[in-house]
Amino acid sequence: MIKDKDVCVALSYLASKFANDPLSYSTFLTTIDDRLKHLFWGNGSSKVDYECFSDVRAFDTTYKKTKYNNPLVIFSGCNHHS
Repeated sequence: MIKDKDVCVALSYLASKFANDPLSYSTFLTTIDDRLKHLFWGNGSSKVDYECFSDVRAFDTTYKKTKYNNPLVIFSGCNHHS
């Protein structure tokens, strides 16, 4: 069972969002020692937008992988206009 407070708060937040958005989706993977490895989520409006326009948004976090051991977060995306 995941016990890290930050992870539990994040998963609890997503659960509360899903209660109000039945089209939303999330999944996560853990390591053998129950550490969060991957987390994916999408809200209902982004799913509908993808079905209509095939737009893609990517959110990549690379934690402690930079030269200075700082968190790195990249938002990127492409819409139907490229």
